[in-house]
Amino acid sequence: NKKYGHIQGNLILKELGNFLKSNIPEGSFLCRFGGDEFVLLTPYYLEQCSIFTRDLLNRILTHKFCHTVPVFIAAGLAGGRRLSKRPVKDPLKVILNLINIASLESTKAKKEDSCLSVAQTVYINEPA
Repeated sequence: NKKYGHIQGNLILKELGNFLKSNIPEGSFLCRFGGDEFVLLTPYYLEQCSIFTRDLLNRILTHKFCHTVPVFIAAGLAGGRRLSKRPVKDPLKVILNLINIASLESTKAKKEDSCLSVAQTVYINEPA
């Protein structure tokens, strides 16, 4: 937005949103979350999600965005290793906590100054 303007930035975000929507796994949920961030909830376990995310980031990095504006992207992952279901008292609280953890990890990835950086946090227990 600062270099190319808000109109161009919004066009890029719309194009990125459409790209993501056409490349997400079945059973996933995608939304724009806070300015230039997107949240993708997948049915994958953390390891499979990491592989998918690295592949998706590579495809985004090779995508030619409108007016050939260079796009920097980073991702943060949060998830657990639990193989069986356990009762969750407040699923929304768990989801929001996972989104917050992933957002913080994304910020760490951006600070690494790498176009392709996936930070991972393993989240196993429900927050208190």
